[in-house]
Formats: sequence, structure tokens, C-alpha cells
Amino acid sequence: MSVERQLSTSYGNFDLEAGLTGLGREDPVTVRELKLPGQDRRDDAATYGTYARLHGTTTGLPVSYSLDYTHRANDSAGDVVTGRETMGGEIVWALPGAYEITGRGEQFYAGPMADYTNAGRNARIGIGGPLVKVPAGMLKGDVEGYMRRRWIVGEPDNSEEAEGVRLSVSGPVAQGLSGEIASHVEEVRRAGAEEPAFNSGIAAKVGYRFVTGEWRWRVEPGVDATRRSGDDGRSTVGMRLRAGVSHGVHSLELNDYIRREILYGSDNRSVSNTMTLGYGYDLGTSRVRLRGSHTGRYEPGMPPDEDWSFGASWGIPLGPP
Repeated sequence: MSVERQLSTSYGNFDLEAGLTGLGREDPVTVRELKLPGQDRRDDAATYGTYARLHGTTTGLPVSYSLDYTHRANDSAGDVVTGRETMGGEIVWALPGAYEITGRGEQFYAGPMADYTNAGRNARIGIGGPLVKVPAGMLKGDVEGYMRRRWIVGEPDNSEEAEGVRLSVSGPVAQGLSGEIASHVEEVRRAGAEEPAFNSGIAAKVGYRFVTGEWRWRVEPGVDATRRSGDDGRSTVGMRLRAGVSHGVHSLELNDYIRREILYGSDNRSVSNTMTLGYGYDLGTSRVRLRGSHTGRYEPGMPPDEDWSFGASWGIPLGPP
């Protein structure tokens, strides 16, 4: 069992969990949470949290399992302390031929710490493994079905449910070069909406890793596009660049994401940009991390909406790895 305690402080509209959860894995509630009045901004905030994980394997079957708990609190400049608690479990069954079946379920509660008002439930099951051999190596394929539900406690008219399928292919392309392409399609039902929304998307990225002396470098450009139908139908196109370098106990990482959003039946062509720069220092048994971020949203005829944030964290494991 391992337990990790993390303390951090930040200034500005800063969310340690905001952004995409992975290639082709945008969780709308991560990016667009069901919000309560006054939750849109968290200026001059201090965040702290605890992560605990219990994991093991069975003796009779090639099965591993884990249970985890995450608690994160945000103490803003106001009088209300908001937080999020997540409880989840995962099971992995190793099959012959390096294939794996993975299943995970989790439930979370979020909102003011004194009385959580937001709730959600996620579940997914998938299978992945070797797909086809190419000159550079073996390509891996994954297929996954998932569902999610979000609701405001005590407000049945403010909820969202979705089911979808996600496919991805990844693997080596050439010496030091890897690639991944993913797509998803899902049906989303919102309380009060006349018809369900159907979302689809595709994303691709390439990664290049190389070493110069004692410096290790990583560059990962990527693109993605989504299309959504329904009451708030929209299309988005995004470009992302991730780059990092490490030397000894030091590491530096850049993450830049630009997204263009187009609403159906509207001349609105908003553009948003998020750039994050992080520095890490490995102390052996713990890790210090500094992070700065700039987020901007630009719409024609409107003044730009921009935020800066700065944060620091110190992660300390309290148990064996």
C-alpha cells in the first residue's frame, strides 16, 4: 500500500486537474464541470490533497487489482473551501499473447467541503495488445467502452449521462519516433434536452525522444478535432505541443495547447490557448514541483479573457513503492 500527501499553493485561475485526460480522452467534466454559482474562478487559492492506493495480485490467476482514494481541497480567498473526493478500483487480467483486459470504476463528489453538491460516476472496460508487426516494431491496439454520469445533488434536472466507444493504435514508427492515433464516438443525454447529442472525435500525435550527452529530450506535437451535435453543438480543432528535457535530478516540461471552437449557426469563432511550464526536482524519496500557467480566451469583438497562475507542490510517499 502506498500513500502520498501533496501540498501546493497557487495564484490566479489555477486548476491542477484541468485539461485533457489523454489522447482522444477528453472528459467534458474535467474541462467543463457542472458548476455552482461562484465556482468559475479560484483566485489566490491554496490546494492540498491526499492520494492513497492499495494494490496487489492474485495467486491463482494472472490478475492484478487496485483500490484508490484521492482527496483534493481548494482554499480560495473567499469563505468557502471546495474539494473533490474520488474513490475507485481497477482490475487487469493478463491474457496469453501479451493481451490485457482492463476494467475500472470510480465515483466522485465535489463542491463545498461542508456539503458536496456535485457527484459523478465513471466506468470503463477494454482490451488491448499487439496488433500488427511493422519494420520499426509492434503496433498496439486498444478498444474501450465507457460510460459516465454527472449530476447536481438534489437537482435531477441538472444531470448528464454518456456512453461511448474509444479506439486507438500506437507504436514505433522509426528509430526514436513513435505515434498514436485515436478516435471516439459517444451519445450524451442531458436532462431537459429535446434530443441526445452525438460526439465524435479523432486525435493524433507523434513523439520523438533523443539523448545528447547527459540530457534526455522529448518532443510530442499533436492535433485533434471533435464534432458535437445537439442543443449546444460545436466543432473544435486543437493543436498541442509537449516538450521536455531532463538532466540528473532536474526536469523541465512545456505544454502548449491551442483550440479553435465553432458554434453551429453562429459567427462565433473563439480561440483559447493554454500554456504551462513546469520544473521538477527529484529528492529521491520525494519530489518538488513548480508550475506556471497562462490561459487566454479570445472572441471577436470581445476583450481578451486571460489568467496567470503559479503553483508549487511537494509530494511525499508515506509507504513502500
